[in-house]
Amino acid sequence: MSRDWCSSPTRGRARTDLSSPEMANPFVLDFSDPCAGDQSLTGGKGSHLAELTAAGFPVPRGLVLTTAAYRRFVSEGPGGEEQEPRVGDEPIGGASRPEVLRERLSRDELPPDLAAAVLEALRAWGHVGPLAVRSSAVSEDSAASSFAGLYQSYLNVRGERDLLARVRDCFASLWSEPAVRYRDSRRLDHSREAMAVVVMEMVEACSAGVAFTVHPVTGARDQIVINSAWGLGEAVVAGVVTPDMFVVDKSSLAVLERQVFDKQFAIGPDAVGGTARHPLDDAISGAPSLSDQQVVDVARLAREVEEHYGASQDIEWACADRLYLLQARPVTMP
Repeated sequence: MSRDWCSSPTRGRARTDLSSPEMANPFVLDFSDPCAGDQSLTGGKGSHLAELTAAGFPVPRGLVLTTAAYRRFVSEGPGGEEQEPRVGDEPIGGASRPEVLRERLSRDELPPDLAAAVLEALRAWGHVGPLAVRSSAVSEDSAASSFAGLYQSYLNVRGERDLLARVRDCFASLWSEPAVRYRDSRRLDHSREAMAVVVMEMVEACSAGVAFTVHPVTGARDQIVINSAWGLGEAVVAGVVTPDMFVVDKSSLAVLERQVFDKQFAIGPDAVGGTARHPLDDAISGAPSLSDQQVVDVARLAREVEEHYGASQDIEWACADRLYLLQARPVTMP
């Protein structure tokens, strides 16, 4: 397939004219594809992960169903005919009832060509393990608007049917009530928003969490703050455990402060798919979820991501056989 439409890409910046009649938009892009850094195609999360992959950061292998795939899904009618995406009697850009579109998308199956594209890409990997399926909206993970927790993401996705259903649910979450309200509060134009979906190898973490390259409470820019817990990072991101906290000097990587809390359970893979809470015994629940060396390694990774972007960063990471970078976004301004 020709890549003339995305030559000399400027990663992370909207650039590609998706309406060009000469353009043959792919529905699926691997993180390693030079076009995957185009935020207008792969959304905030997807474009950042593609850029970080190209820069050599330890990002798990992944691909993105593009915003072209989303628009293809939204514009297909019940019988497979093309139609203008509408909610009730209004185009989606001016929709007064976005729940109608959300409910329709939540019921519809992906068009066969979209389903075939993503399954073919995964088969080309030879991948057979669990997957993480994550929403990646165009305006998501920016310095002005994070949309943290407002769109759907799924861990431990197993099997083709489950994968396609979770991709559909991520597309539909663009029109969730909290997401619509948040866009309204930021005066963002609904008609300019679109959803991509990241599909990546799931890291079966022994510990995971987040790190900020500016202290989120004091605002100190010479410190890195790490929150961590046993198991998958969902426990930290969703706030269902009190995570351990480590404060690290950004320059020397010396650990300045440790707060270790009782973590009575870890979130990990469930045998039938999805995640579950796994109880921890007393010897583990009260122990630090990171060793001193791991704290330094996470802090160094966060610092390197900040140096790459030249701005304070909020990253998600996971420790398994090695340290992985799962997400990076600018620290959102209030």
